[in-house]
Amino acid sequence: MKQLKIVLLLILVLVTITLGGTAKQDSLKTYTLPTVYVIVEKPSEAIGSLHIIEGEDVKNALSLREAMQNSVGISATIGTKDESNLRLRGFRKNEIKVMVDGKPLNNGYFGNVDISKLSLLDIEEIQILKGPASPLYGTNNMGGVVNIITKAPPNNYWLEVNTLFKRNNTNEITLSSAHSFDTWNYRIGVSQEKTDGFVLSEKFIPTPYEDGGVRNNSDKCLYNISGSLDKEFLNFHNLGVDFGYNKMDKKNIPSSIYEQRYRQYQDWMRYHIGLWTKMQVSESGTLNLQLINDGSTDRYLEYKDPAYENLTLDSKMHNAGFGFHSRFTKTFTGNKKLDIGYNYDFQGNNRKDNDSYQQWTDSVVHIHQAFSQLECTIIPKLLLTTGIGVNTRINRDNNKIQPQLEPAVGIVYEIIPDSETSFAIGRNTSHPTMRQLYSASKGNPDLKPQNSLKLEINHNQALWQNKISLSFSVYFNDTKDLIDLYNGHYENIYKVQSQGTEIGVSFSPDKFFQTSVNYAYLSYRKISDYYLTETPKNSVELCQQFTFPYKIGFRINSSYRDRCLSQDDDGRYHTLAPYWKHDLILTIPWKRLKLFLGVENVLDEDYQSEYGYPEPGRNFSLGLQAII
Repeated sequence: MKQLKIVLLLILVLVTITLGGTAKQDSLKTYTLPTVYVIVEKPSEAIGSLHIIEGEDVKNALSLREAMQNSVGISATIGTKDESNLRLRGFRKNEIKVMVDGKPLNNGYFGNVDISKLSLLDIEEIQILKGPASPLYGTNNMGGVVNIITKAPPNNYWLEVNTLFKRNNTNEITLSSAHSFDTWNYRIGVSQEKTDGFVLSEKFIPTPYEDGGVRNNSDKCLYNISGSLDKEFLNFHNLGVDFGYNKMDKKNIPSSIYEQRYRQYQDWMRYHIGLWTKMQVSESGTLNLQLINDGSTDRYLEYKDPAYENLTLDSKMHNAGFGFHSRFTKTFTGNKKLDIGYNYDFQGNNRKDNDSYQQWTDSVVHIHQAFSQLECTIIPKLLLTTGIGVNTRINRDNNKIQPQLEPAVGIVYEIIPDSETSFAIGRNTSHPTMRQLYSASKGNPDLKPQNSLKLEINHNQALWQNKISLSFSVYFNDTKDLIDLYNGHYENIYKVQSQGTEIGVSFSPDKFFQTSVNYAYLSYRKISDYYLTETPKNSVELCQQFTFPYKIGFRINSSYRDRCLSQDDDGRYHTLAPYWKHDLILTIPWKRLKLFLGVENVLDEDYQSEYGYPEPGRNFSLGLQAII
């Protein structure tokens, strides 16, 4: 009851802060994204600038990790347990929030949503927010937000089949059915991703622990199923449900090429299910409610021998999460809009092994957040978005209420025709992971949340009858209370200030040819012995796209990553060499068919994304899409 009173008081304070003022018609609302039921429906609501990866641009990717790894300002590597190690502008994976249609995914005991295991089944686009995050996203997003938007069910076809084949018996087959009717729609899809292991570069020099050729222990078979159903009632109420399920029976884990370790996952499983409703409660007011349940289970094994017979560690893990998210939107005359809401998230973990956890051990975390956000036009062509969130975390071993403020302000202004300039500033937090709080040997239940004051200025400009597009961003992050190991325990010990710029130029002289170049620079000032790892100082992305008769497309992607630091399991730092990577893809459409032919890593570059973890060498891909 005490917690409920505090939450209601916070909501009342937020409404009082954000109400008031007048506004004029906003011409910038013409860039509303496609209608999907997500937490943030327009770029202006996000506060910071959104980077969009279109679903059509990643047809030769097998996972979300592959789809993101060539974008500047983003690092998507593979970690020591074959999990993704996502970084946005240097921020670490457990500081980044991953969502599907605005619903957060459970980040588990280690605080990481493994995007290398997320299928691209029925993906419309991937929204990436690297700067200050809107309070509408909730909390736990200090490093940024990745929001996966699924396709809206079509009304002109029923079935879609996609196949993708690569070297060494690597393939993915997806089958999805979707359709939109007058008052309801559905979507359901299944996929299987299978590989006998990826092929290393011919330039790779075998080590005592890695044979060369096919990467040791990189085989897997992953099954996915997902779907949704929503229905409109009486022209004012929408009700929907969506779900996802991922399963691997067994997965060997590749180790560092400089060590001899034999590890394995068994009975690996992830699921999520969500129930949402959108109600028109008045002529100018709508209410969005979400109920979310997701979880995971796996068995992690370590052996002394390559035959997987001499077992040394047997660890079982169960994770479960529950969330209730609410958002009330009120529009006023003059095109002013107010959002208020409350979010509650629960995460629980249960683990047992033959080492430090001889008995099943439970760990739980409760997170409450109240928020409010106001959007209005101050003067013609100047849009102001301002919001504030208040959150608190309650642990199993620490029930003190310690509110954290997350204010944010965003301004979008059209200084000259065909341009858009935005300024965003905000404070975002990320709470400690359950491993950092509860680890038997390293945990610290008194850890404070990590926080970062983030500032971003962005300018987009169209020139020469929109044939040239320029984008320019500069940003600064002042991050405090970073959590890491100190004297064998997790502590809030690091501070770091990072700054950088991202520049993009695209040129489309005609329908036949389009080219673009994107550059990112990142530097940081150490206030302690902290290093940004797996994050290059300079990165470049080049793309040339040709459109031939009969809508045949040909694309050349070239990526450059500068040298960067990487940390091994013993805490030592190593410098990884810079590299170029080139990919080609040919698209041939015919009626309702599309054929994809690709070559990845054309020059067969031998490179590491993390120390001791080489990436695939040259690869060939063949894909087919059929719409019925």
